[in-house]
Amino acid sequence: TWQAPLKPVELYHIRYGFSPTSLDKEVTVPIDRVERFDHPAYGPVYRYRLLDVPSDRDLYVSLKAENSLGSSEPSAPMKIAANNTDAL
Repeated sequence: TWQAPLKPVELYHIRYGFSPTSLDKEVTVPIDRVERFDHPAYGPVYRYRLLDVPSDRDLYVSLKAENSLGSSEPSAPMKIAANNTDAL
């Protein structure tokens, strides 16, 4: 299971695409652009909306966190099912 670094995260690098083996797009997101909310079952949850993806296709994403000490390893690709508005 992927986890963010123990020190505060400054940036997230999000790689994404339509295949788990072809994450051909990337966006770097400062922490102040990431939405945080408390989920009743999972606790703190963070969300960033990717606006340039069609809602009718499965999407695969990989996360990497960065702070002043360096970067985490990227997560394994995670699938977000088409039309899953809860994940967006």
